[in-house]
Amino acid sequence: MIIEGILVEVKKKAIKNIHIHIKAPAGNVLVTAPKQINDATIARVVEDKADWIRKQQEQMKGRMDSRPVVDINWEEQRKQLKMRIAKLLPRWERITGLYCQTWQIRKMKTRWGSCNIKTKKIWFNLHLAQTTNRCLEYIILHELLHIKIANHGKEFKENMDKYMPNWREVRKELNQYIIF
Repeated sequence: MIIEGILVEVKKKAIKNIHIHIKAPAGNVLVTAPKQINDATIARVVEDKADWIRKQQEQMKGRMDSRPVVDINWEEQRKQLKMRIAKLLPRWERITGLYCQTWQIRKMKTRWGSCNIKTKKIWFNLHLAQTTNRCLEYIILHELLHIKIANHGKEFKENMDKYMPNWREVRKELNQYIIF
C-alpha cells in the first residue's frame, strides 16, 4: 500500500501493537500490525509518522552513500570476529554468571544477535566484525541476559544498567552501522 507517497509493506501478526520498521539498506518500510487492525487504522498511524519515516530513510541513505565501496573478505572477517568473541564472551559470562551452551556466527539481515533460550545458543551477526569492541560487548551482554530474561522489559533494562551503565549510548553507536 502507498501512504503519503511512501510504499509500505504490511504484515499482520498475532501481536498487540503496530510497529514501523525502516529496513536497510534501501529504507523499505515494513509495518507489522495486529491481525484485527484494519487498513484505515494502519494508514492513519503511518500518516502520523510520515515525517519520522522520511527522516529515517534520509539518514539511512546518507549512511549508505558515505559508506566506502570495498570488497569484504567475509571469511577473514569471520575469523577475526570469532577470535574477538572467544576473548570477550567468557569475561561477560563470569561477570553475569550466565553461560551459553554454544555460539555461532552467521550473516543476518535484521538483527545483531539472537538467543535461543531453551538451548542457550547465541548467534552473532557476522556484520559485528565491522563494529567496535564496545558494540560487540553490548551484543554479548544483551544476548547473555536473554538466557535469564526473555523480553526487553523492566528487569532486562535494570540488568543492562547494572552490568553496562552506558548501554544506551553504545546502542546508539551500534545503530550507526548498517547491516547489508
